[in-house]
Amino acid sequence: MASVTPPKPVARVGGAFIERLLYWFAVYGVTVAVAVVSLIALRLWAPLFEPGNPQAIRFQALQLDSPAMTPETAVSALATAPGIDMLETKRSEAPFWLLFRIAGTGERGVNPLIELPSRHTAELACWRATDAWPLGRADRRQASGVLAAAKGGFVLRTSDLTPGDAIVCKGRFVGPARITLRQWDPAEFRVSEVRFHYDDGWLQGGILVLLAFVLMTALITREILYLTFAAWLAINLRLAALSAGTDLHWLGHMIPAEGTTLLRQISLSSYYILGVALFTQLFRHDMKRIGFMPLLRLVQWSCVPLLFLTFSLSYAQFLPFLWAMTTVTAAALIFLAFRNAYVSRSLVAGLYGASVATTLGGAFAEVLGAAFGLDDILAFFNSGTSALASSIMVTLAIAEQMRQERAGKEQAERALRNAYEAIPIGLFTADMGGRLLQGNPAFLELFEVRRAEDLGHWRDHLPMAEFDRLRHQLKLSGTCDQEVHSQLHGREVWLMLRARQSESVIEASIQDFTERRKATDHLRFLADHDSLTRTLNRRGLEDRMTAALAQQEAVSIAYLDLERFKLINDLYGHAAGDEVLVQVCRRVNENLGSDSFLGRMGGDEFVIVFTGTDVEEAAAACRRIIASVEEAPYRIDDKAFRLRVSIGLVETPQGIGIADAISAAEQACRQAKKAHGTEPLVFRREASIFRERAEELLLVQKFDTNRATEGLFLMMQPILSLQAPQRSLNFETLLRMRTPDGGVAPAGRVIATAENNGRIAVIDRWVMRSLLEWLDENHDRLEATRFVCMNLSGGSLNDERFIGDAFAMLAEHRRSAQKLCIEVTEGVALSDLGNTKKFIDRVRDYGTRIALDDFGAGYTSFSYLRHLPADVVKIDGGFVRDAHLSPMNLGIVATIADLARNLGMKTIAEWTESLESVRAMAEVGIDYVQGFGISRPVLPEEIVARRSCADFVVDPETRQFLDMLGNASPGEVTRIADAKAKRGLH
Repeated sequence: MASVTPPKPVARVGGAFIERLLYWFAVYGVTVAVAVVSLIALRLWAPLFEPGNPQAIRFQALQLDSPAMTPETAVSALATAPGIDMLETKRSEAPFWLLFRIAGTGERGVNPLIELPSRHTAELACWRATDAWPLGRADRRQASGVLAAAKGGFVLRTSDLTPGDAIVCKGRFVGPARITLRQWDPAEFRVSEVRFHYDDGWLQGGILVLLAFVLMTALITREILYLTFAAWLAINLRLAALSAGTDLHWLGHMIPAEGTTLLRQISLSSYYILGVALFTQLFRHDMKRIGFMPLLRLVQWSCVPLLFLTFSLSYAQFLPFLWAMTTVTAAALIFLAFRNAYVSRSLVAGLYGASVATTLGGAFAEVLGAAFGLDDILAFFNSGTSALASSIMVTLAIAEQMRQERAGKEQAERALRNAYEAIPIGLFTADMGGRLLQGNPAFLELFEVRRAEDLGHWRDHLPMAEFDRLRHQLKLSGTCDQEVHSQLHGREVWLMLRARQSESVIEASIQDFTERRKATDHLRFLADHDSLTRTLNRRGLEDRMTAALAQQEAVSIAYLDLERFKLINDLYGHAAGDEVLVQVCRRVNENLGSDSFLGRMGGDEFVIVFTGTDVEEAAAACRRIIASVEEAPYRIDDKAFRLRVSIGLVETPQGIGIADAISAAEQACRQAKKAHGTEPLVFRREASIFRERAEELLLVQKFDTNRATEGLFLMMQPILSLQAPQRSLNFETLLRMRTPDGGVAPAGRVIATAENNGRIAVIDRWVMRSLLEWLDENHDRLEATRFVCMNLSGGSLNDERFIGDAFAMLAEHRRSAQKLCIEVTEGVALSDLGNTKKFIDRVRDYGTRIALDDFGAGYTSFSYLRHLPADVVKIDGGFVRDAHLSPMNLGIVATIADLARNLGMKTIAEWTESLESVRAMAEVGIDYVQGFGISRPVLPEEIVARRSCADFVVDPETRQFLDMLGNASPGEVTRIADAKAKRGLH
């Protein structure tokens, strides 16, 4: 119990002594007297009800579930069954047959009563075993013959029977019934009945008094915890009644029999759920401190399946789940409660844990008492008494929590008063007419009032218009946040006023935030403006452009770049450069209208946004700006500087994004700078740059969907062998994409867009799979094909997922993998030489070749060739295309060919576009040539329709030269190749 604090001592004058005496009598005297008398009664006084001494009857029992079973057949079946004192039904609801005999008449010679005390008995019918004469039938609603409902079970009167008579009974049980038979003296049984109802009455009365008290407390305080506790007490009462076998009535009225079983299930699950809810509300503020929050969440969520099982299972099926869940949950809650009691030294937690433990103890006591016949234990500790005890403990826990909360509120009230006096924000109370009723020291200091009695009226300090606005807002919403701009003590101030209406007065706070308002305005300005030039910054520009584009105005964007500005910073310092930038912005703004605005992108680059004007007017303004910026020097002290400016102007098309528009303007500015002119470079909205950008964005959007490979198709470009032009059919696979309008997008744009957006691996994966499948399908038609080249990007080589997929595809198509030649650019190969070598070694395990593409384009060291185990070197077309006209290029090609031959590699010359190029490549010993001089890319169908690459050549002279190469003997081919020596190429 919560301790009671005696009142403070008072002076002994008047009635002080008698008041103190009465106080001690009421608080301590009566309490101690009740406790002493109760102890004496329990130890010394005679009990009101003497315990009876019933005789246990042995019986024979069998579960016989047959519609044809009669008392006669049941007696025959039971005759061989062993005698027992107790039988557990194990929640079976099938009928049980019992056979027993009446014992003697007792000391007083009266016929005894036979009691079946199980509260789980639903129906009972009995017959005389000798002749199957019906004795009676009873259920929970009605009874006939010698049977009647008594206490929690049934009783059989033996007034028409004699000792030794055999009786056979058929019973149906619901729940975990334990069947026992007791023979009573009628007088003792009546005493036990009175005691049973007496115990039930004081139990129900005790819990109902607690329930009424808690309900009244909940209604007065409107506290959800007490409502939950009241519901828990009501269900606790139902569980105590279920334990005692009196749950068939409520407040003296019988419950309909049809819903008894479901009501029991609902009561059990409700007790479980309400116990969890009560625990959560009692300790919701403590759980984060004591930890184990996941355990509590698990307990809370277990209520959901239990509620489902309540309405979906029969009583016999429901009970095992309930027992298991209750045992685990009760253990968890006891652990959490005592953990909380240990961590926080909380009496509330200890009492709640003891309550749950007491409830479980009462249940286990009944199990032990029934199993071992410990009736003395059950007499004072059972589910009923434990329910009352646990209710008292939870009541004490809630009372202790109320005491703690009251102490906390008192402490908070003292702290609030101290804070009210010490807080640096002005707090005041005013009536609805504006009269100031109360103010804290900060409020008095703000308005320079010496005493609270001199607060006066609102109009004495601030305009009444502000108070009228305050009252209007309070009338609308009950609260108000407003800024007050006024003059106070001769200075301009900004005050923040926050108020709410409390009954007939206004509670408010007021704070001077003048300096903060100025700082905020300055920060707000800097958020959208450049701190040096006071023009818009990138964010401000984007906001203005977004607003203009949203209104679908005519918008043009100019990008300005100052030339030779870096020289000023380098020669005279950044201070001089900053001053020049300020002067430049001043000149630019002088030539802009009210619908245009200037912004700084960074450094010496600026953007002008023209709104509401066409591109011609914007171009005219740009010309004026160029003239203004360039015509007069910029003077800093005794120094003078001249600048040049380049301007790119774009007319924004419909639907363009801000970043794209600025990027296009910057590109126009770069082109204007290269032209070195004095005119702005203008991109109108129909310019190709916007169309190309839009197409690229469409590709980007497509690559982000599962339609990334839609529209892709393959083409093939023959790679002609200079040793066997008519006997080989090698080619390179090239990627193409068909656009929605039926055109073909340039492969370079598709690949570049995919690489820039990290989707190139999707493209390469599709190309490899499609090529290998096509090679499988046309294997028999490609007998002359030794290798098929396929380019692999650097992004895919660095994608571990793609590498895994590539090896899986090679393993799946091993026959076609032997024809595949993967091209890797020289730059990609040398960027990570170690991983490239590992990739090449593993690819070769499948018979796949490796080619170094664009060799010589970006690197000058040929020594890397000996570190890369490639099969083919593809010489960059920049050396090949005009090699017959440039001895230097031809010498480089010849050197690469010799080096590759010495390393055991084949060579392919790209961009072979004429007969002269083909002849030159043959002379320097190149193995294969590829280019428009042989054939343009063709569809795969045309590849399988030809016998060799020579069939694609349409130029007669080139065909004649190839025929000569094809018909030449090996020695003649060698002589043709050695012609390079005569030309001084060695």
